[in-house]
Amino acid sequence: HKRYEEFYGAHLSDQIGWKIPQMYDAALDGRLKAMWIMGEDLAQTDPNTEHVKKALNSLEFLVVQEIFMSETAKFANVVLPGASFFEKSGTFTNGERRVQRVNEVIPPLAGTKTDGQIVVDIMNRMGIPQPDYTPDGVLAEIARVVPFFKGAVWEKLGDNGKQWPITEGCEGTEILHTETFKRGLGKFHF
Repeated sequence: HKRYEEFYGAHLSDQIGWKIPQMYDAALDGRLKAMWIMGEDLAQTDPNTEHVKKALNSLEFLVVQEIFMSETAKFANVVLPGASFFEKSGTFTNGERRVQRVNEVIPPLAGTKTDGQIVVDIMNRMGIPQPDYTPDGVLAEIARVVPFFKGAVWEKLGDNGKQWPITEGCEGTEILHTETFKRGLGKFHF
């Protein structure tokens, strides 16, 4: 917590954030006033659809960042036109700890922006100056603040990515637990 506060020069809340189902309940009882949903169609895909719709209707302000007018976007006060996965570059980390590059195939359609650039634009408008979004810039920032991404470098991820922890020189770790477990031995219940 202290590390992130020092890195970003900002006070961070000590409260644990809500999971999505908790957000629905908080919206219904007035504790959650606004949401910003990016590329997820909660009103179409989450269980208990009527509960979800009721929660979305309970919000005072809903922003949906999406590539088309989804069921969730129909509830929005503002729809931010995002770009599809073909139109943006970045990284993702999958279940086997592999950090992989995604490369833009075509430029974003006129009037749309990548998710990262939309977030940067909003931050700038809120008085938090940010440079334009670049996938290598975001990865470099992550590498500076997340210890197990320390050696991650955009240009060196290669075609198949690297598995974290990524050490200096952008060397991945194929096998994570060779002699000990990072958090000690687990307790197994049959």
